[in-house]
Formats: sequence, structure tokens, C-alpha cells
Amino acid sequence: MSLPLRYLSPEVLAGISGLELVAKTVVDGFLAGLHRSPDFGFSQEFSEYRAYSEGDDLRHVDWNVFARTGRCYLKRYRGETNTRLTLLIDASASMAYASRRVPKLEYARFLAASLFYMAHRQRDAAGLIVFDDQVRDHLAPSTRHGQLPRLLHALERIQTGARTDFQKPFLHFQQFLFRPGIVAVISDFYQQPETIIRTVEPLRFRGNELILFH
Repeated sequence: MSLPLRYLSPEVLAGISGLELVAKTVVDGFLAGLHRSPDFGFSQEFSEYRAYSEGDDLRHVDWNVFARTGRCYLKRYRGETNTRLTLLIDASASMAYASRRVPKLEYARFLAASLFYMAHRQRDAAGLIVFDDQVRDHLAPSTRHGQLPRLLHALERIQTGARTDFQKPFLHFQQFLFRPGIVAVISDFYQQPETIIRTVEPLRFRGNELILFH
């Protein structure tokens, strides 16, 4: 499956090349990733290097590499685990509003594509739910071959629909939520704040890292 590159242009990729998607909460998993394992005494088998980012633990810097190259790289181990990223994108009618000729939904597509690319690069599973007052599309999180093109094609297919109903898509999502991960919602949040808080709170209670992009 070909990769739709409209949302991942060289300029976009250059802008996010130094970024990483890291869960603040402890996660479960078995693939090598960037997230802390909840298991103590896990294997310290070396996996690969990654570039140092501000705030990283200096104890993991390979100073031999720094002495040779002048650049900071961190050692990553098999004990670091993977997580799941699920994006919920609001495709209600209000997301078609354009400021300076760029609709809000288009911003959402670019943001989602960048997050999907970062998750793919880290070998994290990524999935998508598109909703207005109903769930319009759902791709379960996966690391299988071709998942990134599938997600990008799904972004291209999004069309704005009716009004927003947060309760239905979130209830739908929770039926498929078998273990905690990163949950990101991209929306203009045209809904009563109390309704939004009441709807998303159960995701936090179940150990998910919840991010709201307004």
C-alpha cells in the first residue's frame, strides 16, 4: 500500500524528527519502545541508540560515543516497552470552519499524521476513531505491516458530518480498551465542559494517558 505523503512532507518530517512520543505513566508491553516498564528486574539486553533529548536521564548516555562524535546518544534496552496510541478525531460540522482558508479538520489531519508517524517510528501500536454524533471509522491500534499507510488513508477519507456527541464514541472506544495506553482527542470541543469532563474521566481512571488537543 502506497504511503500518502501529503501530511508527511519533508518539511513536516524535519520538524518532528527530534521529537518522541513518551507516556508519562507506566505502561505494559513486550516490544522495545520508549516507555518505562512496570516490571522490576527486567532484561537489560541492549537494543539500540536514540538521540538525547532535554530532560533525559544522563545515566543512560553512552559517553564513549560522545567522546568519539561529540553527540549525545542514549542506550535503549529491551526492558523498555511499547504502548498504544489511539487518536479520536472530531469530524462534526464545526470542524469544517476555516481560519485563513485552512479548515480545523485539516489541522487535525496534519497533527494526527505526525503523531501516527512518531508512534510508528517507535514501534508503538496506533489506531484511529473518527466521530461526530456516531462513530464513522475505527481502526484498532496495531503494529502490523502497513498500519501507517492505512491510518493516513483513513485521515484522507474523513468528511465532516453532523453535530458532536462525545458520549457515543467514547463508550464505543471503552468496549475495545483492553489495556491502558495514550489516548489523544482532537476536537474543537463544542460541547458543555461538564459533559466533556464526565465523558473522558473514566479513561483516566483506567490508567490511560489522556491528551486533549483543542
